[in-house]
Amino acid sequence: MDTKTCHKCGAENLLKQKNCYNCGEKLSVGSNILYLFKIGAIILVGYVVAKLFGFS
Repeated sequence: MDTKTCHKCGAENLLKQKNCYNCGEKLSVGSNILYLFKIGAIILVGYVVAKLFGFS
């Protein structure tokens, strides 16, 4: 049986499901890409703040 993994909680879901049964997050490819952009933005902001205030 084919499954998809939730990008938020890691639960395995059936391919035909649209939302995760565990946390309710959307399981589309677009939501995975958006999640990666959010993580990247958080890391970038942390990096900029660290460079701005001289943390290293």
